[in-house]
Amino acid sequence: MKRKLLSVILVVCMLCTLLTVTALAAVNELPSPDANGVITLEDDVELASQFVVNAGESITIDLAGHTISRSSSFESDGTFGNNYLIRISENGSLTLMDSSLNETGKISALDDTGRAIFNSGTFNMNSGSIEVSSYGIRAGVTESSFQSGTPVICNISGGSISATSEYALVFFGAGVGGVSSGINANGEEGSIFNNLMIVDISGDAIISGDEALSTNASSGKFAGFTLNISDNAQVIGTGNDNCAIYLPAIGITNIEGGTIIGNQAIRIAAGDLNITGGSIIGDAPYDSTEDITEAAGGGTKGAIVVGKVSTSYVGDINVVVSGTAHIENNANLSDNETKAAIVVSDKNMAGSAYASNSISVNIDSATINGDVIKVSTLAGTQENDGGNTSLVIQNDTIVNGNVTNSSKTGLTVKDSTITGDVTNTSTGNTALLGTTVNGNVSDGAGTGTI
Repeated sequence: MKRKLLSVILVVCMLCTLLTVTALAAVNELPSPDANGVITLEDDVELASQFVVNAGESITIDLAGHTISRSSSFESDGTFGNNYLIRISENGSLTLMDSSLNETGKISALDDTGRAIFNSGTFNMNSGSIEVSSYGIRAGVTESSFQSGTPVICNISGGSISATSEYALVFFGAGVGGVSSGINANGEEGSIFNNLMIVDISGDAIISGDEALSTNASSGKFAGFTLNISDNAQVIGTGNDNCAIYLPAIGITNIEGGTIIGNQAIRIAAGDLNITGGSIIGDAPYDSTEDITEAAGGGTKGAIVVGKVSTSYVGDINVVVSGTAHIENNANLSDNETKAAIVVSDKNMAGSAYASNSISVNIDSATINGDVIKVSTLAGTQENDGGNTSLVIQNDTIVNGNVTNSSKTGLTVKDSTITGDVTNTSTGNTALLGTTVNGNVSDGAGTGTI
């Protein structure tokens, strides 16, 4: 009887051990989708290999409060993009949501090699979160999507994407003249396909990182995109020398609402930027010795920083701020520091690389809280500064700050109000037409006049 009892106890113990091991074993793949293409997580998932949304598939992942992360045994075949947790193929579609009460579900890739989503198709994010060290989403036009004319789409209408460093969401267009073609051999800019790379940030979406939203210049190789920001969306630059939105490539950016905040809230070196609403906020002081640099975030600080550095930033720059747009610098200042709301640089614009290009910045019926500064190279006089570069402030715009022209080209203020000083310190002229200046008006050491 004792032996029989001991045998029963031993069997029960073994079964308990097996059940415990089974319960503790990590889930290494996503469940199969239901008849509607919906995958609902019932456990945390540590992917052992990349999950792929194939061409023609339309998949929805409901995180349901759970986490998708990378297993320590994650296998990658070494091909480009295979270190991302999820890949969306051309003509594939993935929707990410989280039905949990507090929306605690997330995709987590915080290790150095893990990245979240590689998108060559359509990605919709409604809720939940993506947290990464870098590259929350990498979206780019491929040769096949270019040939078919099918756009690559990122539609972020809710939830959050955060990167502890570098890029939260980075996007790459088809390039000047087509996929990865760059500048044509004869130097002409060729065709730009802004309709093939679409990024929409809306609703209550939050994007944050050292470069929260970014593209790449590379001499026109990744040109062509449309970026739209609206509603209550937030784009936030984090860390030191950050940039919330970095726009070095030819494309179209439309901001109708939301809040953009960073050391450089927006840095633009090519393309069109149309701001008709929302708040663009710089949170770092302007340093009059800190020049505009190649890298995003580094160098000149301001809510909007406009200008070119190296020869890789091909194309014109056109910036229009109007409507209900609110541009501000809210930095905490030390002695002798100033707040720059808008900085426009004519650096390198008269050189051979940009002789046929222009920079046009038009501030129309807007509110500007902070200084407006037009500047050339700060470290000495450069022959390449100047060129076809203009800054116009007009039509009842209010500048709550100073206006300074220390560039080689002109600055014009029409029918507006400046609460601070107007100063001209270089060879460019400044015109004040029908404008009220509450502070002092003075020419500096330069040969230009007001």
